[in-house]
Formats: sequence, structure tokens, C-alpha cells
Amino acid sequence: MEVIDAEWIRRHLTGERGEQTRLADAIGLSPDVISKIISGKRRVKSEEIPKIVSFFGVDLSSTDRNHHLLELYDSLSEEKKRQAEEFLRFLAEK
Repeated sequence: MEVIDAEWIRRHLTGERGEQTRLADAIGLSPDVISKIISGKRRVKSEEIPKIVSFFGVDLSSTDRNHHLLELYDSLSEEKKRQAEEFLRFLAEK
């Protein structure tokens, strides 16, 4: 499952003027709290997640799963990336 955290929110923000204020209103938080979440000074609470996802209109299905897999892949060392690719080729051939 996709983790809804500061990084996830930053990826989904467009930079449009007033967007963070609208997000705050949608969640029922102050814009200051949204700033703290985005800066990593405050974590997203579980009860806020559905409202955040709804605000961005995101379907947490295959698109986010693919993004999450790419993030995991990018975090690997070059050797582990090579091993992962070999394993995926092996699975694809089955």
C-alpha cells in the first residue's frame, strides 16, 4: 500500500496558488499544520489520509503501486538493481 506522507503530498501538489490552503480546508486543518506536514515536522494521521487522497482525486490502485515500486527500485544499490531485474525477468518467463 502506498504511504501517504510528506513526500507523497509534495509529489501531488501542483504549486497552484492557494492549493495548500484548500488542502487544509478539505482536511479540516490549519494551513500552518499543512506546512508542518509538508516540511516533515508533523506526520499525517490515519484519519486524515482518506481526505487527503480525496482532495487530490487519486486512485490508489496500480498507478501508485507502480510509483512505489519505482521508488523502491531507485533506493537499491546498483548490484541489487541488477539482481532485481534478473529476478523480474525470471518471473516474466514463467
